Amino acid sequence: MARVLAHHVRKDMALLSLCELLLSAVFIYMFLLSSDVAPRSLAARIALSWNKFCLASAIPLAIVALLIELDNPGPVFYRQERTRLRGRPFILLKLRGMRADAEASGTPRWARKRDPRITPIGHIIRQTRIDELPQLLNGVRGDRSMIRPRPERSHFVEEPALAIPFYHKREAVRPGITGQAQVNYTHGASVEEAREKLACDLYYVKNRSILLAIAIPCSTVQVILFREGAC
Repeated sequence: MARVLAHHVRKDMALLSLCELLLSAVFIYMFLLSSDVAPRSLAARIALSWNKFCLASAIPLAIVALLIELDNPGPVFYRQERTRLRGRPFILLKLRGMRADAEASGTPRWARKRDPRITPIGHIIRQTRIDELPQLLNGVRGDRSMIRPRPERSHFVEEPALAIPFYHKREAVRPGITGQAQVNYTHGASVEEAREKLACDLYYVKNRSILLAIAIPCSTVQVILFREGAC
């Protein structure tokens, strides 16, 4: 009973946070538009731009959240423990693309191609990477950067770390939302695929440059537009 109650509280808190973001953006946006100082003040223009971004993000997120709930009742947001800089854990936020009981056994499982646990709406948001949008909050909180190796689930770090030399070297930098491995490989579902992705991650860690900082976002846009690499 306590576990069920906690589940509903977490879901309600997530939806409340989304509504608060949307409402605060609307109110501040309306206030700045009605203010005489809005066009002249740099701070007001920055705030106005930020609230336009919040509105542009929150409204589609609210629609997607409703579709997720209608498609498969359960929490809209999915929380996973991932490893960040120097192996420290943090909670990663995603929109849920799998059934609510995807890991009912309690044992984490790698996502695979044509994974039957993925819901119809989940296929769409995973292919378009919409499910990754809440991770921007992880960036705001300082858990992640924009371009770096992707953080892995703590459970999936142990096996590759034993089988692959220098695996933990990928944790020498803060994890990112997109990276060299993300635009070149699909979701890793085995130790061998983790080895291939590690080669990309270590290449980035060793050869960070402005050129890579430009190339990776461009490749990320290509992956999203052509729906490459998603399960």
